[in-house]
Amino acid sequence: MGKFDSDVTMFILIVVSIITLVLETTIARLYIFLYPGPQSLQFNILLFGSGIIIFSLSHILILVNIRKRLKGLFKTSQHTLKTVFRIISIVQFMLSGLLVLVLFQILIDLSYKTSLIIGIVSVSYLSGIFNLAILSERFIRWIHSGRSYISLLFGFATFSILLNTIITMIFIVMVLLSQPNDIGWHIGILSATFSGINDTLRQYYSVSFIIAYVVTWFATVTVLRTNSYRLGKVRFWAFVVLPLLYIIGEFQVFILPLLSEYRAADPVTFTIIYTLTFNTIKFAGAFFFGIGFWSMARMIEQKSLKSFLNISAYGLILLFVTNQATLLLNTLFPPLGLMTACFVGLSSFLLLVGTYSAAVSVSNDARIRKAIRTSVEKESQLIGDIADAEMQIRLNAKVYSMMHKLTKGLQEDTQVESSLTDEDIKNYTNQVIQELVRRKIPK
Repeated sequence: MGKFDSDVTMFILIVVSIITLVLETTIARLYIFLYPGPQSLQFNILLFGSGIIIFSLSHILILVNIRKRLKGLFKTSQHTLKTVFRIISIVQFMLSGLLVLVLFQILIDLSYKTSLIIGIVSVSYLSGIFNLAILSERFIRWIHSGRSYISLLFGFATFSILLNTIITMIFIVMVLLSQPNDIGWHIGILSATFSGINDTLRQYYSVSFIIAYVVTWFATVTVLRTNSYRLGKVRFWAFVVLPLLYIIGEFQVFILPLLSEYRAADPVTFTIIYTLTFNTIKFAGAFFFGIGFWSMARMIEQKSLKSFLNISAYGLILLFVTNQATLLLNTLFPPLGLMTACFVGLSSFLLLVGTYSAAVSVSNDARIRKAIRTSVEKESQLIGDIADAEMQIRLNAKVYSMMHKLTKGLQEDTQVESSLTDEDIKNYTNQVIQELVRRKIPK
């Protein structure tokens, strides 16, 4: 019952977080068209302050929930994820403090420092890059050990998201550095314009985002493809192609001239409808990516494993919802979009902890591995592949450690230096494991 309550709590926290982020980003995009909009300083400060409270509380409760799960999975043993958890916890509390500092600046001086915004974005995005780099490195290990094309697809998706996150951070910081350090109360702008190196970075940002979006879409479709037989091919492809429509928004230079007649007739209504349409498609795409992990969880009966796969889904959804720091380039007052940018680190951590923990959980349970291997559903293939690869990596490390200790012990006993190098021991360890796999000895 405790685990069920924990799952429900996590679901509620994620839903509240997503609703908050959707509202913030939507208001930020339509800021100058809304009432009271920029005219009401008190209302905007109240809105910004409320967002900070929701941000801080949701982060604390999500981290507490994750901490319980990690303690249950690894018990007393030390693990990389526990260390990462401590780092991310410190970062999130730091971000909450910096957000409060921005609020105090606004209340006292009726302005905020661009340098502080740069610091907040950098801390959040660097923590996201840190998490995604760990997950990318793990996928490389899993791919090398298991050589699975499903793992390769999701590994490539993770790396492409990492690359986009790096480029986004550089782009945002470079543009903010070119803006005044003091941003006071003003109406704001609809969208920023770029030139020189910033325009080049904007193009890199768009290309890297399209690549990350398409690769993640392709990996998700590959996992969900078996559903085409249940839904029918026409309905299935109609469903999975819809999220791709968002990419059209990255080609506004070509699209807007085609709609110039409608835009000229009623620019306000056109802008609102245009913005809401692409916002909706983007959020639909984010939820579509989460369906891939949810479909895996649907095939699993073991509750803790199902929970970790759901956490992966939440992380992937939030990553695509939160990577909208470009809103900060409009220098709104207060800086709407800042809390969304602060979610990047936690979102990537949820994806890391969910995927990594699921692999460890399955690698520790022979019954689950057997059930996944005998499953005919494509959805379960990813988790089965990375679990087998994770188990092989751990077995490799254990055998290597034993061989190294044995060689060192013999050397001390006989006073004869061993001719085996560390590379020889690694090669021999790999040969032993490959022989076990070839003979299909139970792992």
